Amino acid sequence: ELNNKINEIAEVKKVSNTAIAIAWILRHPAKIQPIVGTTNLKRLKDICKASDVNLSRQEWYEIYRAAGNKLP
Repeated sequence: ELNNKINEIAEVKKVSNTAIAIAWILRHPAKIQPIVGTTNLKRLKDICKASDVNLSRQEWYEIYRAAGNKLP
């Protein structure tokens, strides 16, 4: 379910699913900073696009819930 939701949002935003995953982390309220460990140039370019992705609050929570988390 999580991958399907990420892929769905990626298709709408016209970016890779990697960019959506990193964008989700960047919008986390704890101000998490991702550390990427890739030397693959294509993947690195996809990751960089995450900073341009604007996830709405609803999209962020859709991903959160798709991961099996429940809201209070």
